[in-house]
Amino acid sequence: MALKYYIEYNDTVNVLHRFELYDDNYTDPSIEVQGYVTMDYGQVDENLEAIRGQGLRVNLEANANLTYDDLFSEQQKTFKVIYYRAGDILFQGWLNSEGFFEDYVNDRWIVSFDCIDGLGYLDNLAFVYSDGTNITGVRSQLEVLSLALRRTGIEQDINVDIDVYYTGLADTESVLENVNVNTRRYIKDDDFTVMNCEEVIRDIIEPYGAVLTSYNGQWAIYKPNQLFSN
Repeated sequence: MALKYYIEYNDTVNVLHRFELYDDNYTDPSIEVQGYVTMDYGQVDENLEAIRGQGLRVNLEANANLTYDDLFSEQQKTFKVIYYRAGDILFQGWLNSEGFFEDYVNDRWIVSFDCIDGLGYLDNLAFVYSDGTNITGVRSQLEVLSLALRRTGIEQDINVDIDVYYTGLADTESVLENVNVNTRRYIKDDDFTVMNCEEVIRDIIEPYGAVLTSYNGQWAIYKPNQLFSN
């Protein structure tokens, strides 16, 4: 993807923040714009909600020559975004045109829009390969999760911390890498309809009491209620 817009600024403690927006159809030099970003997590009813999305709010300074009207799109996953803090990736996702807001002040104004990490798309994405062909065979639970998360269009590592083991599994091993499933289970009772990626992910992580979220540029799968001795 081609870098179209970017923001760089230092906060009050002199930490560098950088936001980048990419557009496959853009061919001109990238444009530095003025603005700032805020990041948070979506609200959930309980701490053990299995999927918790991360969001980014971007505020840009607009004027008559730079209105950002080009960022409107009816298609999902058109503009990829990356947010860095002190050189580390904290967020990867997609611009959500539905969250577009303008605050007019004289000849300059603020344009704000939301970015989402891709987890919000999971319920609209079938558990198939990107070309639409079915995923088949016996695979580890971690591989199934990887295939489902890949459908978000965000390529990042998966970091797992689930303190659950079966008899004979060493406590240095990941249970998700050692439990296999037949992907046939993700075909619904009509023997034709494929489950969506959210259903598949919940089927795997909910029995462990685990939660999936995006954290510091990685997919994190963890148990919020694990206990530690120190």
